[in-house]
Amino acid sequence: LDDVMGPLDLPADRPIVRFNQIAASALKEPGVHAVVGVEGSGAAWIAKALLLQGARHVVFVAADGDGARRARADLEGLSEAWPLDAEWCQNTLPRGKPLLYQTVEANPYANLHPDRRLTLARAATLFELADDAPWSFCVIPAFALARRVVPKDILRAGGMHLRREDEIDLEALSNQLTEAGYLRVPVVEDPGTFAVRGGV
Repeated sequence: LDDVMGPLDLPADRPIVRFNQIAASALKEPGVHAVVGVEGSGAAWIAKALLLQGARHVVFVAADGDGARRARADLEGLSEAWPLDAEWCQNTLPRGKPLLYQTVEANPYANLHPDRRLTLARAATLFELADDAPWSFCVIPAFALARRVVPKDILRAGGMHLRREDEIDLEALSNQLTEAGYLRVPVVEDPGTFAVRGGV
């Protein structure tokens, strides 16, 4: 970055530690590592560096839901190639978009009706994890770690893979959608619903 910004004027007792050095150190010595002074999208850069240094997956735990959404946006941007000289910054991460696991930031016993889109997004993320789909990053707010989730076997049983031009059994598919929690309606207007119109 010196070519763009000029040399950084830091005190002599504050050496520059690069993101890839932090990642290499963390992977070399397993355990809890505290990195102080990382701001903005710095944590996302470290997450990318961990992957490029050989980590199989990176789970990014954010402080809250807003932080998780910002982290996912940062990771999504950093998953593309960047026009920087350092080779480790130019590598792309082709294993899909970062997963985001969101949940309602409220007492689970409160008399609230959860947002259906949020519920579907959460189920989609859990299914991708249970189905062993390829992924690089999974972002989750800290409070969501304390919530119980549906077992993997149930998620796998409720999922299905449909491909264009495949012939399907319409009745069997309708039954499977119903068992997975979809609502059969005359006209599809909301997420989580399906309609059967003739052979469609």
